[in-house]
Amino acid sequence: MASDILGKSKNLGQGQQDRGNEFVHGIRNVVSGDPWNAARCIHGEPTEKEVQPDHDLGKSVKPNCRNVVRVEEDKYRSFGVPTIRKDIPYKNFKSVADYQNYGDEPEAVDLLFPSNYTELGIQEHDFRELRTRE
Repeated sequence: MASDILGKSKNLGQGQQDRGNEFVHGIRNVVSGDPWNAARCIHGEPTEKEVQPDHDLGKSVKPNCRNVVRVEEDKYRSFGVPTIRKDIPYKNFKSVADYQNYGDEPEAVDLLFPSNYTELGIQEHDFRELRTRE
């Protein structure tokens, strides 16, 4: 029981008996009139109504936080705060704890395929800076 035999299951001391060459673990795959498999569990069989977009898509449904205008001048007003903050001054030394997006963050393609000069500490904006001949 202490040694492994190549090509065979290890005997864990639980009374393994020889079951023959035709034995397979698990339950038998019985194909009946209505097979239910992993693909149907993942994709399901939605009706036409279930695949339609929700009636409140793009609308706030949280109480007291709805984008309802109170005066006629606000009819075309944009509610909320922009993702990229141009109204906050950019900080020269950005903290790790600062979660604001100032629009200077790299895009996903730059993270997946970095520049050849990234390992040398040279960024793309370094090539656009004016330098003296020296």
